[in-house]
Amino acid sequence: MKYRLLNIFYNRENEIKFLEELQSEELNVINNKKSIKNGVKKQKRNLTSIDIN
Repeated sequence: MKYRLLNIFYNRENEIKFLEELQSEELNVINNKKSIKNGVKKQKRNLTSIDIN
């Protein structure tokens, strides 16, 4: 019971801020992976279109 009453007054702003920053970092990582994959695909297409002879 004592901990439930203390939990009412607990400020969660720092936790929310940390989680929002973590979420934005994860989205950046995901977007970077997608752009790297697209770049690799583009380079593969360029290499296959080059005529060596």
